[in-house]
Order: sequence, then structure tokens, then C-alpha cells
Amino acid sequence: MPLNAHELFNLLADDLTAFAADESAQFSRAADPFHILELLGEAPGKFRIILGWLAETIEGHHRSGIVKHRFVVVVSANRGLSVVQGKQLSVARGDEDPLMKRVASVRDRVRSFSFPTDEKQTEGVVEYGGCEPTKFEGVNLDAYELTFYLRAALPFNSPR
Repeated sequence: MPLNAHELFNLLADDLTAFAADESAQFSRAADPFHILELLGEAPGKFRIILGWLAETIEGHHRSGIVKHRFVVVVSANRGLSVVQGKQLSVARGDEDPLMKRVASVRDRVRSFSFPTDEKQTEGVVEYGGCEPTKFEGVNLDAYELTFYLRAALPFNSPR
């Protein structure tokens, strides 16, 4: 039976939790885009990974039972809600990797994750949708948002 959105989300969250621990990062789940901003504002001063599920849209015919989940993974050096300074993007600061390197490692981790498939209706890997700065009221923040998509079959409930 196909997995629900929350089950797929939890599988990826578990993997990113383990990855964050290995990278001495903090992992969080966000309920919505405003929660992402709230988490970025906490500024624990360490590498941070935030996973947020955003939407699902119907793929193909409305009765197909196939949806496309959209989720984001936000990567930040987490120095609070500061405007992007530029230099830390590609130059290491102390013993910290540059933010661009961290973004790439998180992107690669998510792209390599394999979801369980069911009769070829749920794709096993995500589709990468790109990366852009996280913004608040049009201002780029010190964080980057990676967008991903996963096509999945919806669980089928027998007609009553």
C-alpha cells in the first residue's frame, strides 16, 4: 500500500536527522514557511537544516491517484536573520565549511535518498527543483532553500 505524505516526510526527516548529527548540525521540521523564518531567527550559531513540506498537486487525470509532493530543505549557517553578506558563501569561516559547500552536501544527500516504491506508482528518488536564497519581504537572508518534488501514489480507500 502506498505511503501517506506524512510517512514519506518522516522517512526523509529521519535520514536528515542522522545526517545533521554526523555534520554537527541542527535539524528541524517546519510546519510552514513562517515557521522556517522563526527557526532561522533562533540563531543557535551552527549549521542548520530545516525540512518543510509545502504542498501536493494532482499529476495527470484527477482520478489517477498520483500526486506531486513539494517540499523544501533550508540550509543556513544560522547566524540569525542577517542579510546575506556574500563572503561566507564560498570562503570558510574558521573551521566551518563555506555555506555553498554545505548547501551542496545537503542537496546531494536528499537526492541520494531512496524512498520505498510501490508497483512503480511512487518514485523512489526526488526530482530536484533548484536552489535560491531564502527571502523575507524581498530581502535575501543568510540561508538557501532547496526545492524538491516527489511523485507518489495516494493510498486507495475502497468505495463505500
